[in-house]
Amino acid sequence: MSDKQWITVECPECHHSQEVELWSSLNVQISPEAKTDFLEEKINLFNCDNCGEVASLAASFAYHDMELKMYVQLHPPQNIDEQILRMYKADGSSSIDGLGPLKSNRDILASTEYMRHPHIVFSMQEAILYVQFRENLARFHHNQNSNDADDVQ
Repeated sequence: MSDKQWITVECPECHHSQEVELWSSLNVQISPEAKTDFLEEKINLFNCDNCGEVASLAASFAYHDMELKMYVQLHPPQNIDEQILRMYKADGSSSIDGLGPLKSNRDILASTEYMRHPHIVFSMQEAILYVQFRENLARFHHNQNSNDADDVQ
Protein backbone atom coordinates (compact mmCIF):
# COMPACT_ATOMS: atom_id res chain seq x y z
CA MET A 1 0.00 0.00 0.00
CA SER A 2 1.12 3.54 -0.73
CA ASP A 3 0.17 6.17 1.79
CA LYS A 4 0.60 9.93 1.61
CA GLN A 5 -1.02 12.97 3.15
CA TRP A 6 -0.75 16.72 3.11
CA ILE A 7 0.65 18.35 6.25
CA THR A 8 1.54 21.88 7.27
CA VAL A 9 5.26 22.47 7.74
CA GLU A 10 7.06 25.55 9.02
CA CYS A 11 10.24 26.54 7.21
CA PRO A 12 13.26 26.13 9.52
CA GLU A 13 14.81 29.24 7.94
CA CYS A 14 12.07 31.88 7.56
CA HIS A 15 9.22 30.26 9.56
CA HIS A 16 6.80 30.47 6.62
CA SER A 17 4.12 27.75 6.87
CA GLN A 18 2.95 25.78 3.86
CA GLU A 19 1.33 22.50 2.89
CA VAL A 20 3.63 19.69 1.76
CA GLU A 21 3.05 16.11 0.70
CA LEU A 22 4.32 13.55 3.22
CA TRP A 23 4.68 9.94 2.17
CA SER A 24 4.66 7.33 4.93
CA SER A 25 4.87 4.41 2.50
CA LEU A 26 5.43 3.81 -1.19
CA ASN A 27 4.58 0.57 -2.96
CA VAL A 28 6.12 0.88 -6.42
CA GLN A 29 3.67 -1.56 -7.98
CA ILE A 30 0.71 0.51 -6.73
CA SER A 31 2.28 3.95 -7.32
CA PRO A 32 4.90 3.43 -10.07
CA GLU A 33 4.86 7.13 -11.01
CA ALA A 34 6.21 8.02 -7.56
CA LYS A 35 9.25 5.75 -7.89
CA THR A 36 11.08 8.32 -10.06
CA ASP A 37 10.38 11.03 -7.47
CA PHE A 38 11.76 8.72 -4.78
CA LEU A 39 14.94 7.98 -6.73
CA GLU A 40 15.41 11.71 -7.44
CA GLU A 41 15.01 12.58 -3.71
CA LYS A 42 11.76 14.47 -4.30
CA ILE A 43 9.74 12.50 -1.76
CA ASN A 44 9.34 13.98 1.73
CA LEU A 45 11.18 17.10 0.74
CA PHE A 46 10.26 20.61 1.86
CA ASN A 47 10.80 23.44 -0.65
CA CYS A 48 9.91 26.77 0.95
CA ASP A 49 7.72 28.92 -1.31
CA ASN A 50 8.89 32.02 0.58
CA CYS A 51 12.69 31.82 0.89
CA GLY A 52 13.63 28.78 -1.23
CA GLU A 53 15.00 26.73 1.70
CA VAL A 54 15.10 23.01 0.92
CA ALA A 55 14.96 20.49 3.75
CA SER A 56 14.17 16.81 4.19
CA LEU A 57 11.16 15.97 6.30
CA ALA A 58 12.23 13.86 9.26
CA ALA A 59 9.57 11.16 8.98
CA SER A 60 9.49 7.39 9.01
CA PHE A 61 8.97 5.98 5.53
CA ALA A 62 8.53 2.50 4.04
CA TYR A 63 9.56 1.56 0.49
CA HIS A 64 8.01 -1.63 -0.85
CA ASP A 65 8.75 -3.46 -4.10
CA MET A 66 6.67 -6.65 -4.31
CA GLU A 67 8.39 -7.79 -7.52
CA LEU A 68 11.88 -7.74 -5.98
CA LYS A 69 10.54 -8.76 -2.56
CA MET A 70 12.18 -5.71 -1.04
CA TYR A 71 10.93 -3.86 2.02
CA VAL A 72 12.95 -0.89 3.26
CA GLN A 73 12.03 0.98 6.43
CA LEU A 74 13.49 4.43 7.05
CA HIS A 75 13.61 5.82 10.58
CA PRO A 76 15.41 9.17 11.01
CA PRO A 77 17.68 8.78 14.07
CA GLN A 78 16.13 11.77 15.84
CA ASN A 79 12.71 10.04 15.69
CA ILE A 80 13.73 6.69 17.14
CA ASP A 81 11.88 6.29 20.39
CA GLU A 82 10.37 3.48 22.42
CA GLN A 83 7.36 3.22 20.08
CA ILE A 84 9.61 2.61 17.05
CA LEU A 85 11.84 0.21 18.99
CA ARG A 86 8.75 -1.84 19.90
CA MET A 87 8.11 -2.36 16.17
CA TYR A 88 11.12 -4.69 16.00
CA LYS A 89 12.40 -7.78 17.74
CA ALA A 90 15.97 -7.91 19.07
CA ASP A 91 17.15 -9.46 15.76
CA GLY A 92 15.73 -6.53 13.75
CA SER A 93 12.78 -8.47 12.36
CA SER A 94 9.33 -6.97 12.54
CA SER A 95 7.36 -7.58 15.71
CA ILE A 96 4.14 -6.42 14.02
CA ASP A 97 1.87 -8.96 12.38
CA GLY A 98 0.09 -6.86 9.79
CA LEU A 99 -1.54 -9.88 8.14
CA GLY A 100 -4.24 -10.35 10.77
CA PRO A 101 -6.77 -12.96 9.63
CA LEU A 102 -4.79 -13.59 6.43
CA LYS A 103 -2.00 -15.31 8.36
CA SER A 104 -3.87 -18.62 8.07
CA ASN A 105 -3.35 -18.53 4.28
CA ARG A 106 0.02 -20.25 3.66
CA ASP A 107 0.44 -18.73 0.17
CA ILE A 108 0.04 -15.18 1.48
CA LEU A 109 2.29 -15.92 4.44
CA ALA A 110 5.04 -17.31 2.17
CA SER A 111 4.78 -14.46 -0.33
CA THR A 112 5.11 -11.79 2.36
CA GLU A 113 7.81 -13.40 4.53
CA TYR A 114 10.39 -10.87 3.28
CA MET A 115 8.33 -8.09 4.88
CA ARG A 116 9.03 -9.55 8.30
CA HIS A 117 12.71 -8.68 7.79
CA PRO A 118 12.82 -5.06 6.62
CA HIS A 119 16.07 -3.46 5.63
CA ILE A 120 16.30 -0.59 8.13
CA VAL A 121 17.93 2.69 7.05
CA PHE A 122 18.31 6.08 8.71
CA SER A 123 18.18 8.57 5.83
CA MET A 124 16.41 8.94 2.50
CA GLN A 125 19.79 8.88 0.72
CA GLU A 126 20.61 5.55 2.37
CA ALA A 127 17.21 4.17 1.29
CA ILE A 128 17.79 5.28 -2.30
CA LEU A 129 21.28 3.74 -2.42
CA TYR A 130 19.97 0.44 -1.05
CA VAL A 131 17.11 0.33 -3.59
CA GLN A 132 19.52 1.08 -6.45
CA PHE A 133 21.86 -1.67 -5.22
CA ARG A 134 19.04 -4.22 -5.05
CA GLU A 135 17.81 -3.27 -8.51
CA ASN A 136 21.36 -3.63 -9.87
CA LEU A 137 21.62 -7.06 -8.22
CA ALA A 138 18.33 -8.13 -9.79
CA ARG A 139 19.46 -6.99 -13.26
CA PHE A 140 22.86 -8.65 -12.84
CA HIS A 141 21.39 -12.00 -11.82
CA HIS A 142 18.70 -11.81 -14.50
CA ASN A 143 21.42 -11.23 -17.12
CA GLN A 144 23.55 -14.04 -15.65
CA ASN A 145 20.61 -16.43 -15.86
CA SER A 146 19.93 -15.34 -19.45
CA ASN A 147 23.60 -15.88 -20.38
CA ASP A 148 23.61 -19.29 -18.69
CA ALA A 149 20.52 -20.27 -20.69
CA ASP A 150 22.20 -19.13 -23.92
CA ASP A 151 25.28 -21.23 -23.10
CA VAL A 152 23.12 -24.36 -22.73
CA GLN A 153 21.66 -23.96 -26.22
